[in-house]
Amino acid sequence: MTIDATAPLGTALVSSLDGYIRDDREQINSLWEAVVAANCTETDHEMGAGEFALVIGTDLEDVILEIVNLTAAAAVDLMQITDGSGGMVKVIKAGDGNVTIKHNASYIYLADTTDYTMTAGDILVLINSGGDPDTSVNGVWYEIVRGGTGTGEANTASNVGTGDGDVFKQKAGVDLELKTIKAGSNITITNNTSDVTIAAAGSVGESNTASNVGTGDGDVFKQKTGVDLELKTLKAGSNITITNNASDITIEAAGASGSDNTAVVAALGVGDTTLVGGADVGSGANVEVVTLSASTAETLETIANCTSGAVKHILVSGGNVSISNNGNLVLRQPAATTMALDAGDVISLVNVGGVVGGVNGTWYETSRSLVI
Repeated sequence: MTIDATAPLGTALVSSLDGYIRDDREQINSLWEAVVAANCTETDHEMGAGEFALVIGTDLEDVILEIVNLTAAAAVDLMQITDGSGGMVKVIKAGDGNVTIKHNASYIYLADTTDYTMTAGDILVLINSGGDPDTSVNGVWYEIVRGGTGTGEANTASNVGTGDGDVFKQKAGVDLELKTIKAGSNITITNNTSDVTIAAAGSVGESNTASNVGTGDGDVFKQKTGVDLELKTLKAGSNITITNNASDITIEAAGASGSDNTAVVAALGVGDTTLVGGADVGSGANVEVVTLSASTAETLETIANCTSGAVKHILVSGGNVSISNNGNLVLRQPAATTMALDAGDVISLVNVGGVVGGVNGTWYETSRSLVI
């Protein structure tokens, strides 16, 4: 099927030219039909489970231009097209969403360098570069263009507003990468179907402060530091005791009673020389009448555990009590170390320097009233 390029000769008769023209047209038409049949076709191919390559000459036609209607029985990855020639063009049209075209710089090079999962109606055009079946070189199939239902605008994203947290991170290929939301201290994150719930962990109350009210001189509230309301503690001063109980605080004056004047009945036991504040008598700095007796002859040498300023009026009951004139009890007279008291005698003493739980101090006579 060739055309003789030397015919007709320049000397051929005009009447013979029609035959040459008809023969040439017949040859040209036959040649065009052969070219079309050999280099442009449309093929349907369904990839099987586990299939990853299309072989030209087996799965696809060995033609310059081919439209491939591609489907798959299950989800598959198309990784290679083998036995192609340089310049071949394959137009892949997806018939379903089961085929993913894998990007690999050595086999199939996609424009965005990202794997392409096609959906029904998507079109991907590839051209072979460097392929030579005679030397078993497959070449690389480069993406020319893509289109169809799976394509859209080449978009990106950005963070707007004046907030401090940026949700959008970057665009990697066709993937818009957004940051996740991470729960910090006292925050819970719940990922719901259509929204994300951000809540404070536990119960959260109002952001309160405190203040001192009333006309008193002592301010219990000090300040608020962070979420901590700082209250002053109560400190015991002179002649005051503070007891921290489970549900309340007890504040009382030191001594047997909080009143200014008290009266107690005390007795000196056999060999007893001391009255003890808080046990036998009051320990506070108040005025107290002590009715004192003894079953046998006893001498009072000191009064212990009392507060400086305490006053004791000792009223003797019976005739067995004496009082010692020493460094603990200082009598105005007599000079003798011991003075015997009769029933009804009264001697008044005041403490100087005493501290409850510490030193006893010194008791000085302030007055006496003796029965004659």
